[in-house]
Amino acid sequence: MNIKDIQKQAYKMACDKGHYDEDISVFHVMELVHIELSEFSSHWKKTGLYDWFEIADVFIILLGWFDHMDVFKFKYDTLKEYKNECVEHFPFKETSILEFINYIRIFLTCFSDQYGCCDHLDWSELIYCLEYLVGFCEYHQVDLEKYIIEKMEINKGRPYRNGDVN
Repeated sequence: MNIKDIQKQAYKMACDKGHYDEDISVFHVMELVHIELSEFSSHWKKTGLYDWFEIADVFIILLGWFDHMDVFKFKYDTLKEYKNECVEHFPFKETSILEFINYIRIFLTCFSDQYGCCDHLDWSELIYCLEYLVGFCEYHQVDLEKYIIEKMEINKGRPYRNGDVN
């Protein structure tokens, strides 16, 4: 599936579910992503298993927000194209899950810290975040695209303004 298509579908679904009824800030989006990462690591701590739907949610949130902000800064058009490069350059192969999630949080913090002090946002920190997540999933032989598609189907069935939005 094309990343741009996922991005547009994620944004449309978020709008349909009321997530953009009010303008949301970069801090709100980063908070949502941190929540998904916390749910991922919490599930792992409790069960010893990875809940890949939480990582899919990170992609859905960020790609939807990228579309809202009219941003498309990806090097490749599909996740499959990213897989080989991300695995080759994936720096955390021997890293524990909690250390890995902390690295991702550092990227998110770097991105949100620049907000308000710059005239423009440097999207590269968020792109790195997504690339590392692709690498992490590929290293664990997970079909991330499948989880994203399945999670978007689950989200379609959720009620309007489900969860703590805005």
